[in-house]
Amino acid sequence: MWEPQIPPDAVTIFSKTELSAAVGHTRTFAPHEIGTDEQARQVSATVTQLIDQIHVKPEQVNLVLIKCPSSDKLQAIRARGKVPITADTYGSMAKSRYAAAIGIAAALGEIQECDIPDAMAKGEQ
Repeated sequence: MWEPQIPPDAVTIFSKTELSAAVGHTRTFAPHEIGTDEQARQVSATVTQLIDQIHVKPEQVNLVLIKCPSSDKLQAIRARGKVPITADTYGSMAKSRYAAAIGIAAALGEIQECDIPDAMAKGEQ
């Protein structure tokens, strides 16, 4: 599974600072939220919370692994009166990953939270 628990006493052999890890989840997204600013904001909030939880600075983070949802429920989205971000499942996965990457960038201070909409819009170009 994607979320194995790392034992609290796990350390790396080559690291002076040892290994710190945390596992977390965003809330479950409605299908129409996948690949949107909202997904990016939720990912940012979750990553920020995990960084705080393990007491490291954002600049000390070297790897963030994510598992992104895809928007394969197009009929359900339309039935709710919403518009899917794309009609293509592979496109949905790409947009989901992009939103997650923008959220991670915001959590690490690479972009400001207020810049999420602009960063997301650049992905549409």
